[in-house]
Amino acid sequence: ILFLSACSKEKSFNSIELVTTVDTLQTTIGEPIKYSLYVNHPDSNLIQFPQWNFDNSIELRSLLTKFENNSTIAELEIVYWDTGSIAIPELNLNILNKDSLLLYSMASEEIIIDILSIKEKNPDLIDISNDILPIKEPVPVNLKRSLIDILLIVSKSNLEPASTSFIFLERVSPDKI
Repeated sequence: ILFLSACSKEKSFNSIELVTTVDTLQTTIGEPIKYSLYVNHPDSNLIQFPQWNFDNSIELRSLLTKFENNSTIAELEIVYWDTGSIAIPELNLNILNKDSLLLYSMASEEIIIDILSIKEKNPDLIDISNDILPIKEPVPVNLKRSLIDILLIVSKSNLEPASTSFIFLERVSPDKI
C-alpha cells in the first residue's frame, strides 16, 4: 500500500490537470457569461494561452490571466449575439518547459450554451402586435440654420482668432437659439 501511494503522489506531481467552469448554461443575447480554465501544473511547466478566435456569434469581451503557485487561470467573459444552442469551442493551451519550448498542447471540452432572445426570457416584453420593438426617431436638424453658421465661420476665418472665438460664443448663447 505504501508503494502505491508513493506512485500516485509522483504521478499527480508531474501531471497537468485542466478544469473548465461556466457560470451558466443558459443566457440571453448580449448578456455576458463567465468561462474559466484552471490549469494545475508542476513548477517545471509554463502554460501559454494562444490567441483564441471565435465565430461572429460569439464575442470575447475580456480575458484575464492569473499565475499562482502550480496553477494558471484564464477567466473569459463571453457574449453571444445569436439565439439557439451555441457551443463554446474547444480552447487550446500550450504546455511549455522552463526554456519556453513547446512540450505538448491540451484542449478544453466543447460546452453547449442555450441562448434565448430577450422576449423568450422575459415574456412581459412581448408587445400586443408581436412586431419589432419601436426605434426612436432621429432628431431633426435645421439644415438652413446650420449652413448659414458654417458659411459665417468660414468667411470670418481670415479675421483675428479673438473674433473667431466671439463667433462661436455668439452661436452658443441661449438668446440666439
